[in-house]
Parts: sequence; C-alpha cells; structure tokens
Amino acid sequence: MIEKIRCSLLIACLIVMLSAIAPAQEKPKLPVAETGEINGARFRVDIPENWNGGLVVWIHGYRPAGLPPRLPGDPAEQGQGVVSSSESVTQIALSLGYAVAQSAFRIQGFALREGAEDSEALRQYFKRKYGKSYPAIVAGNHMGGLITYDVIERFPDSYDGALPMGGTAEPKLEFLKSRMFDLRLLFDHFIPGLSGSVVEFPQSLSHSGIMAQSKDLMKQKPEETKMLLRIFGIRNEEGMARTLATYTLVLRDVYNSARGNAFDNRNTYYKGSDDDLKLNREIKRYQSDPKAVEHVRQLPAPSGRITKPVLALNPHGDPVVPIESTHYYDTATQRTGTSHLYVQMWVEAPWASYKPEEIRRALELLAEWIKHGKRPTPGELKIKASSSASAR
Repeated sequence: MIEKIRCSLLIACLIVMLSAIAPAQEKPKLPVAETGEINGARFRVDIPENWNGGLVVWIHGYRPAGLPPRLPGDPAEQGQGVVSSSESVTQIALSLGYAVAQSAFRIQGFALREGAEDSEALRQYFKRKYGKSYPAIVAGNHMGGLITYDVIERFPDSYDGALPMGGTAEPKLEFLKSRMFDLRLLFDHFIPGLSGSVVEFPQSLSHSGIMAQSKDLMKQKPEETKMLLRIFGIRNEEGMARTLATYTLVLRDVYNSARGNAFDNRNTYYKGSDDDLKLNREIKRYQSDPKAVEHVRQLPAPSGRITKPVLALNPHGDPVVPIESTHYYDTATQRTGTSHLYVQMWVEAPWASYKPEEIRRALELLAEWIKHGKRPTPGELKIKASSSASAR
C-alpha cells in the first residue's frame, strides 16, 4: 500500500515538473496576421480582435502549374484567368469572428493530395501555437471544394464541419474522362485548330491564351458551337472558353503527373450530335496507359463516409463543375447511411462565384448545424439582393 502511495506521489511530482518545463501556451495578442512556411508550403494565419474561438481552414481553388503560389495580400496576376476567392472568404470569416488559416500548397496544378496534406499540416500548426478551436471548419472553392470533401473524410477528428463550395466528389477517373477529356476531344473534332490536344500540351499553353483562341475558332463554326454547348449543357461561348481553358490545363497536369494518357475512349459511344453514327465513325480513339490509369485511381476519391456535418454550396450555372455532378456524393451518403449529415444548397450564379452575403449565410447555417444540431433545409440559399461584388 505504501509503495502504491509513493508511486502515486512520484507520478504527481513528475507531472508537476513536466508542466513547469513545458512552455505554457500563451494567449495570442490580437489581431494576428502571420505568414510562414511549412514543409515548403507558404501559409497565412489571420485572427481577428474579436476572435470567437472558431477556425476556418480555407483551401484554395485550382491554380495552373507554373504559376507561383498565392496567398491573400500577394500581388494579383494579370491576364491569367485565375481569380482568387481567398480574400473575400478571409474578410467574411474574420468579420464573423473566425480565425482563418490557408496554405498556398507546396505545388500548384491539380494538387489534390498535396492540398489536403498541406492544409492539415497548417491546422496542426495552428492548434499547437494558438490552441484548440471550436468550431473548426474546413472550406474551399472549386478544386478546393473537391479537396474539402476529401479532408472531412480523411481527418474527421480535425474538424467539426465542412463547407465544400463549387466542388465535386465524383470519382476522379470518371469525371476527368467523361467531362474534361471528352469535351476537349469533341471540341477538337468539330472545331479544329486549338493548340495541343487531349494528349499533347505545348509549353506555351495558358488559360488566357486558350480562351482567346477558342473564342476565335467558335466564331468561325457557329453551328458546331451551338451543338457542343447543347451536348455539355454550357450556356454560351464565354462559358465554353473558360471551361476549355481550365480542362486543358488540368488534363496537362494529370498527363504530366501520370506520365501518360489515363483515359481510354475505345468503348465510348458519343451521343448528342447532329449525326452520331458519323461522329463515332470518325472521332479519334485513344488507348490508356495502365500505369497512368493506376496513378489517377490513386487520387483522393471521397466515399460519403462522413461523421460531421457537410454543407455543400454550389452555383447552379457553373460550366466547369456542373451542379448535377454533386449528385454522386448525395447518393454516396445515402449508400453509407450518412445522408443526415449532408445538405446541398445552391445559389443563382453563372460561374463558381458567390456574393459575400451568400458565403456569410452559409457559414452561419453550418455553425448553427454544428453547435445546435439545426440541419439546414436543402435547396436554394435565398439571400436578399445586394449590390456587393461577387466573391469568386
């Protein structure tokens, strides 16, 4: 008995000594605007003076490989066709009292795995330095929305909820093939002349360059353009040009990282043209490289197995990530029995763009769901008209 008491006293003394040795976590002097680097990835942390104890880890959207990493406060690019939503989300979240942490990722391009890992490393850094946060929310737009689905599944203990915006959780191989590969392939078939192809990517390719070139080509082929717009459900030539530019650059990233073509269309029968028989007789056929296919299969592919609330917000008119592609995740959550944790809402917008008040309301709804169990009603996110500029 005496030995047990001595042992207990010794353990207690050790705990006191270790507590004295370990540096106490100091309350940060607010506001905070910290920048730094973790594992080669630049980051930024902002904490407002009226910090509510919550945290939003923001995951940025697609940036073509070759562009430098970018964070709020960095000079904006001109003519790159890349618009950052980080500034708007940062301002809105800070105004609500949240801290905001965001990584620029260690590489740019279609960086799904790197984006998830670098964002999680930043969250861990934030927790070590500034303490535990509640609620902790992961959010992102477009490619960042896609990564958000992956993060809330891979790191369920790290967050209390997720806000994927304009992203799809559809299996990567299927979405890349049926949407990106096929659109570029059919565009080249009906409106030839665009630089490169689905398996050829000149170094000179740029978002703005592809947009300008495709617009000129579409003017020369108005009937073919109307047909392609109809097949892929894209509203107008501007939407087609933006979509083509983004898809071509993503296909280049995937081709380079996979070191070959991952998409096989030898068994694909294309429909929706004015003469499908003629189209399928003449369309170019490609055989995939098994190693490239396996590389793409290893990309993060969310399953619908979630344990925390996920509020998906999507623009109904985005041609790059059509809103109907999010139906996959809805079905996946029903299959896994987690549909009570998933809500999809949409806003009336032609691109992956959001009014500041829409982002604000989405964050408020998610916080209410996390804190009070008040599940939002799926459907349109209705906000009173505002003259505020869109957050993109």
